[in-house]
Amino acid sequence: MSVFNEIIQMKNSRIDQIKKERDSGRKVLGFLCTYVPEEMIDAAGMISYRIFKGGVSPPVTTANAYYQRNMCPFPRACLGYALAGEYDFLDGVVSSHSCDAIRRLPDLWKKYAGGPPFFFEFDLPKTYTTDNAYNYFRKDLIRFKGALEKISGEEITDEKLADSIETYNRTRILLRRLYGLRRSLNPPISGVEALEVVKASMILERKTYNKKLSELCDELSIKRVEPDGNVRILVSGGIVADGDNKVMGLIESHGGTVVTDDLCTGSRYFWNAIGDSEDPIDAICDRYLRNVPCPRMKPSEKRLEHVIDLIKEYQVDGVVYNLLKFCETFQYDYPIFKNELENMGIPILRLESDYTDTDVGQLRTRIEAFTEMIRR
Repeated sequence: MSVFNEIIQMKNSRIDQIKKERDSGRKVLGFLCTYVPEEMIDAAGMISYRIFKGGVSPPVTTANAYYQRNMCPFPRACLGYALAGEYDFLDGVVSSHSCDAIRRLPDLWKKYAGGPPFFFEFDLPKTYTTDNAYNYFRKDLIRFKGALEKISGEEITDEKLADSIETYNRTRILLRRLYGLRRSLNPPISGVEALEVVKASMILERKTYNKKLSELCDELSIKRVEPDGNVRILVSGGIVADGDNKVMGLIESHGGTVVTDDLCTGSRYFWNAIGDSEDPIDAICDRYLRNVPCPRMKPSEKRLEHVIDLIKEYQVDGVVYNLLKFCETFQYDYPIFKNELENMGIPILRLESDYTDTDVGQLRTRIEAFTEMIRR
């Protein structure tokens, strides 16, 4: 069995393992956003689990009774799975005010799905460039620390935080190494596979995961791949939910190879490590607030610079700007990206999809036309 298959097998059986650990007394917190500092959850002795399931449509349909149908399918999927009891193993949920749809999710979860006893919402600043924003977010981190200590019964010491930061930074270093292997003219791992590896990092026990990830990078570094003649694609967007590789799968089966991404469940999740500081809270605050921003943060130039750097570093031929339906925050940024990339001579394709299969034919046609246009 390849190391990749071992990681996926571990990922697929993770909930069963978490339930066993929970039975032995450990608490489990689900989190909804990459702005949630997992290091603090780990330092409190708890298990963190990324809530991002969304690959099938029935849970979304179930949640339509509580969410408007013109709301983003991701929070609707989260609520639908909660209503179905899929997240009953959680002792709490941590979210952030990333958008209005996510902001209202804990309220609906608690009222209609009988949610877990602990909910915490980060009130993120809108900007990341000012001292006021930094101080505001730092106070929220201290508030989060106090809430974690209360629910866990464990003191979060600086030493525990430092140990967690070291472990999670190791993950970031290894994922950067994995993505670095994709700079090759013949990448040893597909975009879909690489994204599955990143998703696995969000739910697996970190030290075990880091060991397997290191083995995977070693294995791929000596793997030889025949040229396929595909165009090199960067995918930009938000959450690619677990079980939802529809768009990336279509790209890679119709003339493209996804060599890198700008996704919150991809490169933006791990790109920058936590720096050194005498105060670990300061270090965590600086990294999470000033990481490559998502579109709900302003100004957007830093994210655009990240994408441009990736285009140059990975020799990208074209960009697919992939939106979940009704995601307004990413729609706001699209004109900025379109103008800048077209001025650089980089073609960009805007796609909008949900968790159903009703649009597969249309997506396939547009992706085939896009890759063929680039090839010509």
